[in-house]
Amino acid sequence: MGYQGPKGARRAGLLGEGLLSFDRDLWEPYRSGLVEAGHDPADGRMAGALQAWVTEDPERDWPVVSKHVAHQLDSYRRHMVEGTDEPVPRPVDPDKLRQRDSRQALSYFLYGTPEDVAAWVRQATDGAPVETVFLWASISGMTEALVADHVRLVCTRLAPLLRVANVRGAE
Repeated sequence: MGYQGPKGARRAGLLGEGLLSFDRDLWEPYRSGLVEAGHDPADGRMAGALQAWVTEDPERDWPVVSKHVAHQLDSYRRHMVEGTDEPVPRPVDPDKLRQRDSRQALSYFLYGTPEDVAAWVRQATDGAPVETVFLWASISGMTEALVADHVRLVCTRLAPLLRVANVRGAE
């Protein structure tokens, strides 16, 4: 169940379903729902999408990656208000996205080396039964070569670091 807040996390637990979030802060309400409904909390499982990019050289790649991130998130944000009376949101500032809380969808972007991203994932999931975190394979309009390098790093460098960190799986 794709809930991102404590009420929804509890509801997923009451239903005995997995929780589509990697946020460790939602583990307790999710666990409470499982217990309240008679489900074994050991069966709890969480997974979530992470807006992130893995690179071996963050400084070199950021000027290119940031343009694609801004375009993709601006597109999402425009479509969120399409057909409503809400104004189109101001364009995102990719540099500010890297400094924001990951629990706010479309307002953050995690970016760094495999070791940086693994450390962040370990901290964000600590104590929760997170089985999987998944990242974008590509970002709006990127070249195949850039995407292939990112996917290679996720598979060969990031995933092994997360397995060692007891995150039950990484894709």
